[in-house]
Amino acid sequence: TERPWRQILHWDLIGGSFGIATFLLAYYAAASLFTVYYPVIFKNANGTNFTVTQANGLNTWFWTADIVGLIVVGLLSDALGVRKPFMVVGAVISIVMLTIFLGDATHAHTSYYTLAIEASVLAVGISLVFAPWLAGFTESLEEKNPALVATGLSLWGWVLRLTIGLSYIFL
Repeated sequence: TERPWRQILHWDLIGGSFGIATFLLAYYAAASLFTVYYPVIFKNANGTNFTVTQANGLNTWFWTADIVGLIVVGLLSDALGVRKPFMVVGAVISIVMLTIFLGDATHAHTSYYTLAIEASVLAVGISLVFAPWLAGFTESLEEKNPALVATGLSLWGWVLRLTIGLSYIFL
């Protein structure tokens, strides 16, 4: 464990941390803004804005799909012993669903259940990327030095917080 940061501060770990932090910006936007986003942008069939209760219901769809996706994908990825195929499929799903989801903002009368399905598929796409990425990241840390996994995770946490903090300045 001598000079732990020298063993951890390598491009593969820093770059991977920055990449996943950037990818997870949609996830953090969901966590912090969806409750406000839905009522401001979307309207019910009768022309009134979605209520906060409806927004929380949509959040429940997102977070339920996210947690189920993380568990199932994590188990599958470990059982199959592969990471990247899950990550590629998840990235494609996430990009497509985020594009569709953001496009809905120009259609204020998108239905509740359409938004629920889109948010759920987006959450599963994010799960397909994140669960295998984190497993692969910790495996990379173990290859460098098994005693420094916590140090490597602190590198990831620092890069994640820095990336998200900077993004909120511009958000």
